[in-house]
Amino acid sequence: MSTQRIAVETMVLAGLQNLFADESALESMFDKMLDSPGGSGGSQALMQRLIDLERSANRIDRLLDAIG
Repeated sequence: MSTQRIAVETMVLAGLQNLFADESALESMFDKMLDSPGGSGGSQALMQRLIDLERSANRIDRLLDAIG
């Protein structure tokens, strides 16, 4: 296995760990938003986090394509 492939696999694993952590944070944000009066106070922040999460997932997808 090449050194470059190992480096990319390591980046994918780190990205997946971050993705899971971000998903957990989003769930917490969503729960808090639902519990707050009006329910829309954190919607903009939640949407930005979702956009960031999608970018991270796309980056991981590109890395997986590179090693596939």
